[in-house]
This record gives sequence, structure tokens and C-alpha cells, in this order.
Amino acid sequence: SWICASASSSACSGVFFPGRADTEEDKTRRQFLATWASSRDVPFADLTVPMQRAGADKIFIQDNWHWNGLGHRAAAVELHGFLRKLGASALPTRAVIR
Repeated sequence: SWICASASSSACSGVFFPGRADTEEDKTRRQFLATWASSRDVPFADLTVPMQRAGADKIFIQDNWHWNGLGHRAAAVELHGFLRKLGASALPTRAVIR
């Protein structure tokens, strides 16, 4: 997925959102995206490790590939830090999770 400053902006960053398991297909996609982004100086965040750390059995809706509230929170915290490092000045100094 790509995060852009606006629909017409060329200032974008790439983000890999993992599934429940780190499949071979996920590994291939993640490596391709990381290599592509690096070769074009596009910032890239891989959420695989942070989401695994949060616990795949805890962050997904049961019997579904969508995140639950905990999954969204874990992703938000990681993306907030990633965007702050890029200098996204419109963000608050810390993630506001309710």
C-alpha cells in the first residue's frame, strides 16, 4: 500500500501490511516492494515484525483476514512513528489511540 500526502502528491511512502502468517508469497511481495522503494528513494515501512510482535492470534477478527481494534492500534502506532520520522509535521507528537 502507499501513503501519499494528497491524491495529487508525488510525496508517497510504501507500507507492507502483513497477513496472519508470513507466507512465501508475503516474503516475495515484501522483498519486491522494499527493493523497488529503495531503488527509487521511496520511504518504505514493513509492518511484519511489529504486527507479529502484537500477536497474529490477537490482532485479527476470528476466522477473518481483517484486523480487529488491537490490530488497527498496533498498525497506527507503527505508522505514526514511521511518518514522524519522515517529518510529517501535521501529526501529533504521539499516537492518539482511543
